Amino acid sequence: MTFTVGFVGASHLSYVSAISAAEKCGGDFKVVCYAQEHLFEKGKPETLSIQEPDLLRLLDKNKAHLTFTSNLTDISQCELVYLAIDVPTDDQGTSDLSIISKQIEEMLPHLSDSAILVILSQVPPGFTRSVPFPQERLFYQVETLIFGKAVERALFPERFIIGNSEKTKKLPQAYETYLKKFNCPIFVMNYESAELAKISINLYLVSTITTTNTLAEICQHVGADWEDIAETLRLDKRIGPYAYLKPGLGLAGGNLERDLATIQKIAFNHGCFAKLIDVELEDSAYRLNWGLRILKQHCESSTNQKIGILGLTYKENTHSLKNSASLKFLKSMSKSHPVYAYDPAVASLKGHDHVNLCKTAEDVIKNSTLLAIMTPWADFSKINYETFSGDIIDPYGMIKQKNGDSKIYQIGKQIC
Repeated sequence: MTFTVGFVGASHLSYVSAISAAEKCGGDFKVVCYAQEHLFEKGKPETLSIQEPDLLRLLDKNKAHLTFTSNLTDISQCELVYLAIDVPTDDQGTSDLSIISKQIEEMLPHLSDSAILVILSQVPPGFTRSVPFPQERLFYQVETLIFGKAVERALFPERFIIGNSEKTKKLPQAYETYLKKFNCPIFVMNYESAELAKISINLYLVSTITTTNTLAEICQHVGADWEDIAETLRLDKRIGPYAYLKPGLGLAGGNLERDLATIQKIAFNHGCFAKLIDVELEDSAYRLNWGLRILKQHCESSTNQKIGILGLTYKENTHSLKNSASLKFLKSMSKSHPVYAYDPAVASLKGHDHVNLCKTAEDVIKNSTLLAIMTPWADFSKINYETFSGDIIDPYGMIKQKNGDSKIYQIGKQIC
């Protein structure tokens, strides 16, 4: 069965989804990606401004099956259309759904009379059912994009969670045929269940993150090593080998925060007890300041240090700075400190004129007397830190072994 699938929206989600669809289904499916503003110039995929492993290679490989357009009428040729816009959030994690509603309003007149519309953007329970489109051709699909692993997740999904107007209704043949190309289980439920399923996944993840960070901090004060404990937890069937047991600096990026805010709002509106969410948000705010607490409590003569920061993005393999612990660290620091910073995905840093942005990690180390590794980019674990004599704040445990005089502070290990 040959048909055309379209992706609408100039976003991380739409570009990754479109390129991955062309890779998975090229030859059987044509892929059209519409955006009002291109993230790259036609014919120059190297200018794509999205940081994801393997994305540029797949884009170049699948040019023959992939069309980018700024003409909305081009989606009229698509039998299957995905709305795939990244939903923006404010500092409290509240979603701005107006951009989704506006795009739906603009695109509906251009869909063919038989087109299937799938909302891939994350929306709260009740949103899909409110869309003014025939429900027999309207679906919600849970996106599982993870920054830094987006291509892998798009190509090899664990499962598809599909929201239908009614759980018992069959999916249209074209849609089902497309989904089966990915060789994974397909779960069909009503709109509201699917919308809440995505939020549920993230809330369970947040609970694990919060528990991990709490216990890792306890380790620092009782002489325990969290890495040893985590190894045993993964073998417990109730926890499992893929549990999120690596401690870190709280929640960032905006996606998890958005889901917590959504559940808070739903719980308040319906009189449900959800104090757990308040605690998790408080815990995240506390974790974000871990590096600053270490600096003030343990690093000798911290007021006279030249601070070096490795990593500015909120996690590795992404360009996003949203709620970054590194930026929180910078904002809380006196501007009298000389600061040197490097991140492989950050070319400029607005609002931080006092920060000297370096071209390499080695330049940061050379100019600093105290070092903070704030993002766990893989290359940071390959650096030789033996010649650095100052204290090192290493929350993610990037340094496995070091000979020398410097003290290394890591989450989950005893701090003297």
